[in-house]
Amino acid sequence: MLELLSWQRPEDDVIKLDIEGSSLGNPWRAGSEGLIHHREGLFVVGFTGFAGFGCKLLPELMALKKHGLLLAWERGYRRILCDSDSMDAIWLVTAGIDYEFHKFGALIVEISEIC
Repeated sequence: MLELLSWQRPEDDVIKLDIEGSSLGNPWRAGSEGLIHHREGLFVVGFTGFAGFGCKLLPELMALKKHGLLLAWERGYRRILCDSDSMDAIWLVTAGIDYEFHKFGALIVEISEIC
């Protein structure tokens, strides 16, 4: 199924965080990148970063927390709409499950506490 995606304008007091994570293999070197922009689409700040060695889920989670949410919070933003192509990362953060034994459990809990 082909679906047309387009940029959706957030509410007035919300900024948008677009994130992407990738790895050169599974597992291998991983990195994350993204940008934060205002409601009108104006660029606020962008970021790239090394996310360690791991599968594709690790850089997605790192982009969300370390490089995305924390960067937005440091700039005083509290209402953040996040776009990610990783349903796994979004589900893990929003499902509210106990992740004590998950490989990235500590990171998932940290992200959930910010959100």
